[in-house]
Amino acid sequence: MTPLPPLRRFGWLLRREFWEHRTGVLYAPLVAGGLALLLTAIGMVTAVLLGRNASGQVDMNGETITLNGLDLAALASRMGPEDYGQLADVLNMTLLLAAFWPLLVMAFVVFFYCLGALYDDRRDRSILFWKSLPVSDLATVLSKLATALLVAPLLAILASALTVAGYLALMMAGVAWAGADPIPLVWQPARPLALLGNLLLSLPAYALWALPTAGWLLLCSAFARRVPFLWAVVVPVLGGALLSASGLVGMTGLGHAALWRDGIARLLLGTMPGMTELYLPDAAGQDQAALTNLFSASHAFAPLSLPALWIGAVFGLACVAGAVWLRRRSDDS
Repeated sequence: MTPLPPLRRFGWLLRREFWEHRTGVLYAPLVAGGLALLLTAIGMVTAVLLGRNASGQVDMNGETITLNGLDLAALASRMGPEDYGQLADVLNMTLLLAAFWPLLVMAFVVFFYCLGALYDDRRDRSILFWKSLPVSDLATVLSKLATALLVAPLLAILASALTVAGYLALMMAGVAWAGADPIPLVWQPARPLALLGNLLLSLPAYALWALPTAGWLLLCSAFARRVPFLWAVVVPVLGGALLSASGLVGMTGLGHAALWRDGIARLLLGTMPGMTELYLPDAAGQDQAALTNLFSASHAFAPLSLPALWIGAVFGLACVAGAVWLRRRSDDS
């Protein structure tokens, strides 16, 4: 028999991880996106039905418009360039929120996947079978790391793309139902391709940012005899609480904020999407320039300039090395 090349063997390891965990890495983000679309459709139908019976006055470009029922066509006919710009901002932010839900579910899936990645084989006593295969412990651990940091985010971005497409279809149908033209009000100002392209370009920065969290969880999964969640979460939180209560944090000069934000939260919440926004300068701006930058390619690579990202990546690689060493010494006891 001809032995498999290393890359092809690694590909089969990735397939194994996908087959065993496809409910979490594939179906869970899709279900989250579907639920978000369902709630959006319910809210849109309710808004249109209630808007048909509403009446009032709207000030637009210095002109007061009296409305009897929801008449988007009358509002659109009096919209100026500034109004269309504000409409584009609101629409693109809602697209970003629609794409966020599958990514948020993916973060929880990756967290618990890493916790059980090396522990489950010892719990069900199948580790000796997997170690009997011609696959190194390094390749096994790296396949689980790649599944957590590359495969799962890619599948979540796919679910986000489907959610964004469904959201745009709902918005266009709702605007047409309200009597207006959906092309200038929804299709033209929307930037779904820029949003999805930014998510794909952000994948390298996300993988590096989440590396310390994934590495720490894999280390705890390889080390813990029982309940790896206690080692991964309770020990850092309890240790941080003891350091804060004892005053040792002040003696080191780090401060409580640095301990909890740059230490505990950085260690446990690294898989959450958008965590780098807390570290980027002027990332929370609300003006047009900040929103445009949010959809730009430069913003996707901005976290790569953060020292905290590279320091955490070194720590994550050390944890992965520890997980490989523990995996090599593991048995079914």
